[in-house]
Formats: sequence, structure tokens, C-alpha cells
Amino acid sequence: MATGLEHTMMKRIALTIAAVLALLGAGLLAYASMLAPFTDQQEFYVRYLQLQPGQNAEFHGLLRQFLSAKYDLVDYGVTLIVLAGVAWLVARFGTGGLKSPPGRRTLVRLAYLAAFLLFLALEFTILQSYLRGYYPRWADSIWPLMVGGLLVLLLLVGWTYAHLRLLPRDYPASQPLQLALSGKLNPWLLLLSLASAGLAVAAAAQGAWPFLAAGLLWSYVYFAIAASRRATQLGRTAVSQH
Repeated sequence: MATGLEHTMMKRIALTIAAVLALLGAGLLAYASMLAPFTDQQEFYVRYLQLQPGQNAEFHGLLRQFLSAKYDLVDYGVTLIVLAGVAWLVARFGTGGLKSPPGRRTLVRLAYLAAFLLFLALEFTILQSYLRGYYPRWADSIWPLMVGGLLVLLLLVGWTYAHLRLLPRDYPASQPLQLALSGKLNPWLLLLSLASAGLAVAAAAQGAWPFLAAGLLWSYVYFAIAASRRATQLGRTAVSQH
């Protein structure tokens, strides 16, 4: 009975946090919609057009001087909404403790989705910076960067495939993720799990919501792989003792 009450309370807390974050995010987006991108757009363009090709430091100095808080508010507003979605997912699926996926195939799909999300985050950031005017007029086309992202995607797919080979053949379904926090596991997996979580925290602090989403999913995938390996180890130890 107590366990059921605890789960209900945790679910309500998570839903409350999700609602608060979503309202804050929506408020930031609403306020940002009332702002212009520049504090003085006419003066900015007058001084911008006086710059010569190669004056990158001067260009970025102008941006820092004349950009309003609009884009920062948009980024942090969306970041809060993404965090609200995470809190809702915890309320929906994780009140009994976060666990690995119920099937090996699901984890494999999530791993490749994480790779694709990171690729999309890179591509989106390049395109968004271009549309916001963060590149000077003399800068090279962004398309080499966008096309180069495909090479990054291939590397990410290869990276994902290599680490999915660490999954045990007899995949133990729905294991608590805290099993990953064991000194008896592959330290590389634990390092990747913590590094991905660190990426998500850093992205949230910077308002880089695409990398926040990718970092959270990567972290979950690595923790799930590590937890499944630890559960397999514990199962073999129990069998050997009998």
C-alpha cells in the first residue's frame, strides 16, 4: 500500500514539475514574440555594411551590442518545454524507477534514434544560426557544413553499431538503470553514460535544446546497456552459486 502511495505521489510531483516548466517555457516564448531581433536594427545594418570582408571580430562585436534577448528567450523557452516533456515521461513511465527498455529491439532503435537526433541537432544549429544572421555576408556558404554533417551521421551510426555489440545476447528486459552504477562494469560504458548526462546538463544551461534532447537519449541508451550487462552478470553469479 505504501509503495502505491509513494508512486502516486512521485507521479503527481513529476506532473506538477512538467506543468510548471511548460508554463514557464510558454511564457518565455510569448514574451520573446513581442521583441525584435535587434535593439536598433537600422543602426546595426548601417554599421554592418561598413565592415570589410574578414572583419569577423568586429561583426560578432556588433551582434553582441545590438542583438536583443529575443533568440535567447526562444531557446530557453523551448528548453523548458523539452524538460517539461521529460518530466511528463518520468511521470508516465518512470515513477517505479527508471528501467531499460522491455525488449532488445527497442533499445537498438533508441540507440540509432539518438545518433540521428545528434545529427539533426548539428544540422539544425547550423541552419538556425544562418537564418538568425549569425554569419557575416562574406562567410562561405553553409551548405558544405550541412553536407559535411552526413559524414558525421555515418560516424555516429558506426559508433552506435560498435557499442550495441556490448549488449548481452540474452537481453534481460526492464532492468533498473541504477544497476549501471557499479564498479564491476565496463568503465567505458559508465564514462559514456555520465558524459552524455553531462552533455544534456550543459545543453540545458546554454538553452541548446536540440543537444539536450540528444544528450538525454544517449545517456538513457548507455545506462540501459550498462544495466543490462550488470543484470546479466548478477544472473550468472546467482546461477554459479547454486
